[in-house]
Amino acid sequence: MVLVEETFSAVSGCGNSSEPALQSAAAKFNEMVRADQLEFLRFTDWWGNRIMKGSDDIPLPMTFLDLEQWHGLLADTGLPVTHDHLLGLMSGGGHLATPRALIVAARA
Repeated sequence: MVLVEETFSAVSGCGNSSEPALQSAAAKFNEMVRADQLEFLRFTDWWGNRIMKGSDDIPLPMTFLDLEQWHGLLADTGLPVTHDHLLGLMSGGGHLATPRALIVAARA
């Protein structure tokens, strides 16, 4: 399974953004306490789904796991992570400048 998810590492933050314009924002995100990082993700999820896409039909659980939590969840379901890469803050679509990670998992 290949997953690109809005997430970050609890240990190392959101990773290195490849977009120079977002590198300063990535550093600020990494300085935030965890609660503020999650609130940032919740807000951008709400903004992207409700405002940019304009649909009330998109469910908004607005719960996010950090990268380490994804490792545990996937391992518990028999899909241990074989590779992950923090993509950092990325722009595009309705979810502007959200930290993302590429996660690859495979059945053992």
